Amino acid sequence: MDQNLRIIGQVGVNSLKGTHSIVRKCKSKLDGKHYAVKIIRSEDEEMYIHMEREFKIMQNLNGHPNIVQGIECISEMAKCRGYLIMELVEGQHLWSKVCQDGPFQEKEARAIFRIIIQALEYMHERKVVHRDFNPTNVFLNLQNEIKILDFNVSKIIDENGKEEE
Repeated sequence: MDQNLRIIGQVGVNSLKGTHSIVRKCKSKLDGKHYAVKIIRSEDEEMYIHMEREFKIMQNLNGHPNIVQGIECISEMAKCRGYLIMELVEGQHLWSKVCQDGPFQEKEARAIFRIIIQALEYMHERKVVHRDFNPTNVFLNLQNEIKILDFNVSKIIDENGKEEE
């Protein structure tokens, strides 16, 4: 991993885990900022291609305040490791929030929905299709801001609706 980053813990109560990956909290030795890092461990080259595609999509969407920002992608295929460094989003996903606190009040639900629609519109303007959009991929951070994340199955499409390579 980048020598300027140090793993300092897990993200949330339980670290987010996938089949070949885990998400951890890290800290930059240069500026002291905290980030999330998705750590991929696999001998399958396709996993690294997939990770680089996810980062490319995140880079394409950088700049929107309600979409998690991609910072850096590091592939170490020879060591069977890869790292996707991104904005750290601490809080809880909407599904957990609803399960914990019950449904949102109508006014708050409308405001959240409006933000989500604007973010989805931004993605679609940039030809990105999320493909796994659900309440567990929409976070309410500690500042009560909406953040859309998890672009690992997302695709970029061309003007004919075909997937870009």
